Amino acid sequence: MKKIDSVISNIEVTSEMIDKNITYHTTATDMNRNGNSIISYNFKEFIALLGSFVFPTIFFWVAGFDSSGVALEDMYRFNLINILLVLILIISLVLYFFFKYTYRSRFLDRFRFKIIIVGLLEVSLIIYGSLFLFNIFPHSNFFLMSLTLVIYFIFSILLIKVILEVKIKETLNKKYEQNLKISKWGYYLSRYPAVVLGVIIMGAFVYKSAKSVFILTHNDNPVSFLYSLIGGIGFLLIGLSISLLPTLLFDSELYIRGKILQKNPEYFRKKFEFSKEEWYANNKR
Repeated sequence: MKKIDSVISNIEVTSEMIDKNITYHTTATDMNRNGNSIISYNFKEFIALLGSFVFPTIFFWVAGFDSSGVALEDMYRFNLINILLVLILIISLVLYFFFKYTYRSRFLDRFRFKIIIVGLLEVSLIIYGSLFLFNIFPHSNFFLMSLTLVIYFIFSILLIKVILEVKIKETLNKKYEQNLKISKWGYYLSRYPAVVLGVIIMGAFVYKSAKSVFILTHNDNPVSFLYSLIGGIGFLLIGLSISLLPTLLFDSELYIRGKILQKNPEYFRKKFEFSKEEWYANNKR
């Protein structure tokens, strides 16, 4: 994303571009502390953070770290699930405070809120999506399952990176008169979340309907192997699609506008005749 940020930073801001994409109205809307509701962005951001804590908190409250009732062969799963849920809490907190500090100026209020929502959802859903991998590799040991999870996380992050890059490039080309190249595979991958949801729904229906055909008594039967393979691929696709769903909420126009405003704060403050108190209201002195 550093390449994309550098492209955005080097955009020549023309009067025509400002009138089209960064107007007084859009900037004043982005600076509205409450958006379209009576609740402030700061409060909604805090609620979003608490929302990401709900399931891990309930899990630890009910199950805790007590492994007394866990079978020995399932112990590694129990430990990994605890680790994953703790990671949700830690990474969510880090992201929350990072975004709150980095985008603390008032003209970035709406931008910061959207980034926090997408970031917290990505953290939670990537990890929740990884739980489907336990169904693909039910007999793995702690080391192999940990390695599988790491590969899954890296692959998910790379897919997210590609999807967001394509969305940003498309907006830059369309709205900001850039000529950024978008590869075909990147373009198709950017459509992955929406397409896979449809495929999964159809696949689940077909899979369930044909289940009786595949279930046979001998585990070494080729058809049984095919049944397990299809099921494994299905769980993998479900996990990946869950982890990528927040990209559908990513607002590339708001992202680009926020980055341009952050890069040229004084120019736009004077352009739209905001006082320093209004413009930098959330900055820590």
